[in-house]
Amino acid sequence: MTTDGSGLSLVMISTSDAESGRTEMLDRMIDSVAAFAARRPAIQITLLLLMQRSQDPAALAARNWPSFVEVSHVPGRLSLSAARNRLIAEARGRQSFRDDVLVLFPDDDCWYPDGVLEGIYDIFDSRPRLDLWFCRYSSAPLPYLPGGEVPARAAQVTRRASSNTFVFRGRIFADGLGFDETLGVGTPNLGGEDTSVALSAYGRARETLFLDRACIGHRDPDVRFVSRYYRGALFALARNARVPGVRAEFTRKLMVGGYLVLSRRLPLRSFLGDASAGCGNFLRALRSTQS
Repeated sequence: MTTDGSGLSLVMISTSDAESGRTEMLDRMIDSVAAFAARRPAIQITLLLLMQRSQDPAALAARNWPSFVEVSHVPGRLSLSAARNRLIAEARGRQSFRDDVLVLFPDDDCWYPDGVLEGIYDIFDSRPRLDLWFCRYSSAPLPYLPGGEVPARAAQVTRRASSNTFVFRGRIFADGLGFDETLGVGTPNLGGEDTSVALSAYGRARETLFLDRACIGHRDPDVRFVSRYYRGALFALARNARVPGVRAEFTRKLMVGGYLVLSRRLPLRSFLGDASAGCGNFLRALRSTQS
């Protein structure tokens, strides 16, 4: 293995739809990683990329992506969580989830401005107990701010951690952690998959740091989708009820649901069903910690 001397390497896990018309965005993400690779040529990088609805692998092979991109193909569609878990299983089979590996989950439409991957790499290198790092994202990202991180709380993990911005030390995934395949895009619950895995990791992490700065590029969050993703987000909290600080966030989320009902952004019947199912998940998670 070729490294920069500290022993850290990067494993990046991503998926895209070959028929989505997002190839330019995917190229932008890969180009931003390639720019980092050019600036830090001694660091080993592997980008495991699953192309869904891929009917012509030869056409993708002709795109001349950098050598660190390893592409696999499926002819149909998977949920986002299932696609990521497929690649996590592949990485686990290679014994990639070690203390000297950083794991990232970039969406195909995000990108890393110059300096942010260096900053992430360097802070993990300097803090051997750091297991989870995250920041915010924006369509107009700001430069990385060295030393701006603070110890994270469950509230920040819940509201700010996303696949585009969280980075894990490999040990977090070594014992079977993955994405909840009942949550997220491509499932009836639509959202919550990023929150769920981030909270699970937070509960296992020796140290978690948050940089309250939008350093990674991605389209801005759309508040109009809050009600669409409400059920999945509530379930993600409920299923992590054992994690310190999550019980307060679950209670807050129920109150948010009430507000969405009052503002006519969420039907009352939907909220009552979501809240009932969410409370059931919450109680089961608590009982599992007591058994």
